[in-house]
Amino acid sequence: MSIVQPAKQRVRSKLPQLDLFRAFALFGVISVHSSSTAAAISGLHSKYFSIFNIMNIFFKFGTPCFIFLSSFVLFYNYYDRPETGSLIRKFYRKRLLYIIVPYVLISILYFIFNHQMNHTPWLSFNEEMSKFLNKLSTGSVHTHLYFVFVNTQFYLIFPLVLIILKQFKRLAAWAFPIGLLLQWGYVMLNHHYHFQWMPKGSLSISYFSYYLLGASLAIYYERWHGWLSRGWKERRLTDRLTVSALWLSWLAVSGTHVAIWHATRIYHIYYNSLLYELLWNVQTLMSAIVLLFTAYLLQRLFEGKFFYRTLAVIGQLSFAIYLVHPFVLAIYRKFDMGISTFVSEYVFWIWGGFAAALLISMLAVHSVFRYVPKAWMLLGGLPAYVVAAKEKEKEKGAANQTQQEQYLNRQAGV
Repeated sequence: MSIVQPAKQRVRSKLPQLDLFRAFALFGVISVHSSSTAAAISGLHSKYFSIFNIMNIFFKFGTPCFIFLSSFVLFYNYYDRPETGSLIRKFYRKRLLYIIVPYVLISILYFIFNHQMNHTPWLSFNEEMSKFLNKLSTGSVHTHLYFVFVNTQFYLIFPLVLIILKQFKRLAAWAFPIGLLLQWGYVMLNHHYHFQWMPKGSLSISYFSYYLLGASLAIYYERWHGWLSRGWKERRLTDRLTVSALWLSWLAVSGTHVAIWHATRIYHIYYNSLLYELLWNVQTLMSAIVLLFTAYLLQRLFEGKFFYRTLAVIGQLSFAIYLVHPFVLAIYRKFDMGISTFVSEYVFWIWGGFAAALLISMLAVHSVFRYVPKAWMLLGGLPAYVVAAKEKEKEKGAANQTQQEQYLNRQAGV
């Protein structure tokens, strides 16, 4: 597949496959969070440890894939538009309303929730406010909120990156290598010189390979679309070999990543930290392509079917579920009933945490979006299926009102 200059014009059709991709990434996030305690602490001596470790390490693609997708969507939607001041203002306004406002409000709730769950005594108002603002400004009010904090950093520089890639079009072909160079330059500085002023994972530069891979795929989407959407029978031999090599390489790297963490956690065999970083980076970058490929595959096979529609709804709710699922997990873990980690019931309890975090969160955010006014302030923008349902209700209400008026006019002899 040759990469040349990006097409000057592009029809910005909606990509329903991205909803499936979001669902896959969400499953990864919840798998990691629901298995974190078992994989790192409580299940270390259990004969079922391998299950917990796979849940925790194999599925680490969740947040990096969300980061990749954030960039992909931005460049897909904005690359062909003229970078006028009004467009940039609109971009920042949308991020402020649908990302920053929910981030601040959900952070307040987590701050209070963590106090109550941990039975932490409250200090003076000024001390608590100072502590909250410090955590808010580093994305650490709760463990998963760093994702929103990291993305916010990229939103701040996105217009600049967009302008650069539009002005120097040939640079777009090198976007991904440049992202790798910037990210690993920072990794090496941090490794050798401890060059950081906050946790490395809280800085967007730690994810630049994902951001610029997303940018590259979006800019050259027309050239990738055929490869992603082509059926197996329609592929040439070299194309089939490429797809097979991608999947096998992804499984090999993911398996190696799982294996070294198994050795570290069980046998206390420690490797150079750069190896953990490299395996995580390669696995999750490949995961972004594999999951995107899988989303196109499932769309071809199951579009319109219940399975497909369910995945699409989960994907549309994914940001809101991402924000609230730790509430469910924290409460769920309070009811462990002292199950031994050595019995199979403990495995089902861990899987139950995954199911509860997904299903209860899904039901909760769906209900809030459907029935609570201004729900976007807490959970982000309304999902497309909710917007469509509300518009249909308005149309039905308007039609009923017209029919009622016509009936009253007939009764009045008008």
